[in-house]
Amino acid sequence: MYYKIELSNENCGQTERMRLIGEESGETAVAINRHRNTVSNYLKDPDNYGCIKHSGHIPTVDQRIKWRIRHLAINENMSCRQIKVELGLIVRRQRIQQYLKHNIGLRCENKITETR
Repeated sequence: MYYKIELSNENCGQTERMRLIGEESGETAVAINRHRNTVSNYLKDPDNYGCIKHSGHIPTVDQRIKWRIRHLAINENMSCRQIKVELGLIVRRQRIQQYLKHNIGLRCENKITETR
């Protein structure tokens, strides 16, 4: 038997009505032609049912900040520490170097001061 993945709005309403009259989730699942785990998951938390759960690390630097890092490195000729201070980032200097190296192929080199 083929089961759909998520409950439609019609099935959600039908599940709620059957829950209110006291039917079990197994009986409800048979009535709406869904798996009992699907019905149980809906009944556990109807408000958040079907919401995408994001997993993984949340990036600390978005694409807009990466663009500004690149802009400051190329156009303003700033060092990684100056970029960090300018943008108010809470990342390490090595992370900025990593963005520059990976995204645009730049290498942060120490500025050599000439002696006079």
